[in-house]
Amino acid sequence: AGAAALRTLAVGDPVALSYALAPAAANRLRFAVGTDVVLVRDGVQRPDSETSQGAAGTSPAPRTAIGFKDGGRTLLLVTIDGPGGTGRGGVNLPKLASIMHGLGAETAVNLDGGGSTTMVARALGDPLASVRNVPSDGFERADPNGVGVFVAPGNGRPEDVIVTPDGDEARVFPGLHRTFTARAVDDHLTPVAIEKDGVRWDSSDGRIDDGVLRAPERRERSLEVE
Repeated sequence: AGAAALRTLAVGDPVALSYALAPAAANRLRFAVGTDVVLVRDGVQRPDSETSQGAAGTSPAPRTAIGFKDGGRTLLLVTIDGPGGTGRGGVNLPKLASIMHGLGAETAVNLDGGGSTTMVARALGDPLASVRNVPSDGFERADPNGVGVFVAPGNGRPEDVIVTPDGDEARVFPGLHRTFTARAVDDHLTPVAIEKDGVRWDSSDGRIDDGVLRAPERRERSLEVE
């Protein structure tokens, strides 16, 4: 029918064009996001000749990819920064396809990269999300869209305790000290309030008070929280 309509036209005829998702497709979608490169299709990594096209595919750059595995039950959201966490450099699209395939993706596509590559997530037990990568612009770009994953509230009761050190390392030199923070999560791993007197700290030598561990003059030690 479309071809028949085109045959009635002559060069120079004015035309109007409109497009939309077919109702059958639209009814199956909750949201959609565009891509210019398919990285993995039906569990097979796409050839380098395919993935090197679009979005400067042969050039190293920060990248964002989304994929699915386990028959669509597991979502993969991946960001690639530059070397050394500088936010510059990164990988080309054939390498990104290899990474997604190595993660077990059965379907994976490339999303916008460069300065738009931003990963924001909430650390386990934290109430707020934070930027987890190093955007190459040096700050978060005002991207028009993104992919969000949200957890439904759970039963609201402490089901597990997450213990984190006040720095990047949980180690401490003998004779010095390090502060630990305990946060509670419910059965959906969402943060819930925890009473201060509801946490009991203990260590193998008793050198801990209200989350402050004072390391003894020996190496072996352990920390327990209830």
